[in-house]
Amino acid sequence: TAVSVPAPSTVFAPLNAAPPVLPEASSVAGQPDRPTIDRPLRVLIVGDSVAQTMGRGFERWGPDHNLAVWNRALYYCGFGRDGLYQLGVSASAPSEACRSWPDRFAESVQRFDPDLTVGLVTFWDALPRLLPGRADWVTPGEPAFDEWLHGEYVAVTNALTSHGGRGLWLTIPCNQGEAQSDYYAAVNEVIRGVARERADVMSVLPADRLLCDPPDALVNARGDDGAHFTEAGADAFAVYAGPAVRRLADRKSTRLNSSH
Repeated sequence: TAVSVPAPSTVFAPLNAAPPVLPEASSVAGQPDRPTIDRPLRVLIVGDSVAQTMGRGFERWGPDHNLAVWNRALYYCGFGRDGLYQLGVSASAPSEACRSWPDRFAESVQRFDPDLTVGLVTFWDALPRLLPGRADWVTPGEPAFDEWLHGEYVAVTNALTSHGGRGLWLTIPCNQGEAQSDYYAAVNEVIRGVARERADVMSVLPADRLLCDPPDALVNARGDDGAHFTEAGADAFAVYAGPAVRRLADRKSTRLNSSH
């Protein structure tokens, strides 16, 4: 007799490693150089494993809402490239795969040309750092740390919007059932500061407010570790946040048409 194996509640992988296959954009009759928005809007997802588990919900939600979603979030990776981070009692450098986001993002933007990129990094960018040229560790909320992270996040924003798309950055939510971390709160201020500086291309979705005091639809959206989205939780989050994502993605395509 076959044994029924329950589906895992959290899956650490995108639904599809390759970008969605997109139809060729049509054009206005007599104006072949003028693309229309009669195509799926393209949404790229980047960040760490929390973003990866969240992104699976958008991958499933997208096709029924005219969104082509490519989930390129990477397990164990933040955006901060420099120095050492302190995790528990050990100090480690970000892996080469994590540090090479400039090449990975350039390839993603060139290949997929996203209308919107959704980014989320949680604790990897909120850990104490020993930055190059310093003898002391610095933590989120200290000027040296915040200035360094601000520079990294501006560079990420520039890379992901280099083809004219927009960015949507999620703030770091508290772990489910816990109070917000001071380190997370400090990183969220950096995110909001970059958004104010680059308001022309970047918006913020306040996931800290949305998930720390969640509406009924998002209660228990994350798994046993309190951070990663369950499959059902990712689907619920996509339903809740998807319309805002779609509106922001549509702004690039609308601007593209109105410029001709």
